[in-house]
Amino acid sequence: MSMAGRTRRFEEISAMSKAQIAALRREATNFPIQATCADGLKSALALLFERRDKSPGAVPILAVHDEIVVECDEEGAERVEAWLKKAMVDGMDAVVNAIEPHVPIEIEVAVSETWGD
Repeated sequence: MSMAGRTRRFEEISAMSKAQIAALRREATNFPIQATCADGLKSALALLFERRDKSPGAVPILAVHDEIVVECDEEGAERVEAWLKKAMVDGMDAVVNAIEPHVPIEIEVAVSETWGD
């Protein structure tokens, strides 16, 4: 189960080989982590949309794993950087820290002309 409460059902293991069971166990172990990250990312994207008036002209164009790529004019880059970071921290915080203990959320934001820089 993810920290947001999302669950995943796995296949019955009684007819599986040992290798298939081992692979399924790895998937089941990894699911809570990956699902929680995905829930936080989706929450951040929703916040970017809700707060779009804070950065007019900035457009989220891509979300990959734990990254959001936003396109904007060069003059607005600093403002957009703060807008993106706040949404990502708030989005992940809502998922991870819905119950105690509080875990600090750290986000890295980079400004560049292309995604890979």
